[in-house]
Amino acid sequence: MENHNIKRIGFLITIIIVAIIGFSIFTSAQSVNEYPITFQVTEKSTGQPLQYVQLEIWKDSVEYAAAQTQKDGSNSFDLPPGNYIYNAAYRESGWSGIWYQNLNVTGKTTISLQMERI
Repeated sequence: MENHNIKRIGFLITIIIVAIIGFSIFTSAQSVNEYPITFQVTEKSTGQPLQYVQLEIWKDSVEYAAAQTQKDGSNSFDLPPGNYIYNAAYRESGWSGIWYQNLNVTGKTTISLQMERI
């Protein structure tokens, strides 16, 4: 009978440990907040939105995310808090680029960029 109770206690301890580990993994995954970072890119002289501008987000010298602006000149990334660098380049030749700009993500942010023909 004593051996049966020891097995039962061992089984309950195993269940409790698995539950604690599972809860810990779940809450740590849920605790990472991501914030919407929206880029709005326009032509400097006209204010018109620029479509197809390549946006790149870098973290620790590694490209973290990339996308092109849409027809309205915007695109968004959901990023966890931290320090990043962004670049913006229009694939059509003859346009200025925006390079190595610091981005400190602490909440929802909109970044307005103006590009011009050079």
